[in-house]
Amino acid sequence: MLKFQGKISRECEKWFIKREFLCCLFIGLCTTLITGIGIVLFAVYWNLVALYFFIIPVLLTFMLCFQCISKYILKRLPLIITIEDGYIEGKNENEETWRNLDLLKTITDFGEWYVFNFHFPHKVRWFICQKNLIVEGTIEEFEELFEDKIVRKFK
Repeated sequence: MLKFQGKISRECEKWFIKREFLCCLFIGLCTTLITGIGIVLFAVYWNLVALYFFIIPVLLTFMLCFQCISKYILKRLPLIITIEDGYIEGKNENEETWRNLDLLKTITDFGEWYVFNFHFPHKVRWFICQKNLIVEGTIEEFEELFEDKIVRKFK
């Protein structure tokens, strides 16, 4: 059994917020583009006043990005991550998330922390294990267990 427990560092939080922001921005821009094309076509064939409806998807994109950079997003990160019996489980004050390790695609090693990446549609962005927060097991055991899945990405 491997167990990581505690709050991640400020540097890791910054990386996480940046990744969430870019993900939300991409989703928001794709949604705005798809609905925008429909709105423009509708406006050309019906009435140009309908272009005012384009404001709605643009505002939704900004709201989505704002939500991603808020402090609320950090409260969803697990405070305890346990790896045991072929499963990874993350818990915080409000929720519990788990995944089967058979669905694991890669583990990205950023030097100070690991990020678990799962195959679609089982993606979970919350599994971030900071190396100095390990309380049960060792980093050597972790790397031995996932030696074929770890991808190193040092800054």
